[in-house]
Amino acid sequence: MTRTRVVIVQHPRERPHPFGTAALAARALTRAELVIAWRRDQALPLDATAGRTWLLFPGPGSIPIDVALEAGRPDTLVAVDGTWHTAPSLLARHGALAALPRVHLSPTSPGRYRIRAEPAPHCLSTLESLVSALTAIEPETEGLGALLAAFDAMVERQLALLGER
Repeated sequence: MTRTRVVIVQHPRERPHPFGTAALAARALTRAELVIAWRRDQALPLDATAGRTWLLFPGPGSIPIDVALEAGRPDTLVAVDGTWHTAPSLLARHGALAALPRVHLSPTSPGRYRIRAEPAPHCLSTLESLVSALTAIEPETEGLGALLAAFDAMVERQLALLGER
């Protein structure tokens, strides 16, 4: 059971994707919710003034998660789920997201999500990113490795099915 609340803000184009990892993460993590960001004026379940809320999003202004943790753990971790092309549009459309302090991961190995092509070796799926971030935030939490194992099994099964075709 995780102590950190997780909010996954999903781009609408990701919702119907059959191999999306956001829904899997939202179902598996005890304090997670998935919000599909349909409209620009849509209120997101974020309150940047209520405790420490971080946005897990690489790029300008983000700091490494391990550096951010030196000042303490977040109460809420927000992740954006979309392609590397569509995810920035969510920040542009939702000021509440853009206003959050940003943290990023520094992966030491390529992502394991071999179903979809990533633009660079350091890019991870939403599920992989959340597990990595939560492992850094809550190293004592059990079960995160099992979630990655389930993810790996899903990837292997889908690749096997594609191979059969």
